[in-house]
Amino acid sequence: MGSFNILVAEDRLSLADSRHYKLAALFKGYARAIEKKIGDASELGAVTMGPLESRKFPKSVDVRESSVTADFGTAVDAWQTAALAVVGNPYSCFQGAIGAAAPILLANQLLVIYGVSIETTPMPVSRLQFRNQTNVGNIIAQFDLEQLIPYDHWFGFFSEPVVVDPSRGISALVQCRIATGVAGLVRLATYMFEPAGTTMA
Repeated sequence: MGSFNILVAEDRLSLADSRHYKLAALFKGYARAIEKKIGDASELGAVTMGPLESRKFPKSVDVRESSVTADFGTAVDAWQTAALAVVGNPYSCFQGAIGAAAPILLANQLLVIYGVSIETTPMPVSRLQFRNQTNVGNIIAQFDLEQLIPYDHWFGFFSEPVVVDPSRGISALVQCRIATGVAGLVRLATYMFEPAGTTMA
């Protein structure tokens, strides 16, 4: 089957449903990381077989939330766009304009993006796109952010997490809905996978 890109508002979900989305993204990342030789191949079965709640966390892979400065090279340690100046124009979630180069993962890193929150009101952006390798690459996933507006909490899970393999570029663009003249706070919910011991004791 092809890709299935739907944004699911967290306010519509139970705590159990929210946990399911997070676990599904986590174990999809573990499996892909091991396939990409970031972890021990002997642990692949433990992260892919059986119900999500009964799967085992591999000892050969560390997982953490990503850092926008350390992992993506942003100037400010915050999830934000460049100043939103023109309605309809795309802006990078990594603080750059559309012409800026997309961040590239290290050879021993794998990234899973499983959701997005908008922390600027009124909602300044209307669409989130992930593109292959560069900011002008093919669209690999797209989500309608405006459907979050009726809810109190502007966070949504992706029906399928976006997975970025090692040494690949990651382009995340939002389309300007209101020209505020200031940065929009668009936070991606992420898991970063690395070989055990790379960043944690």
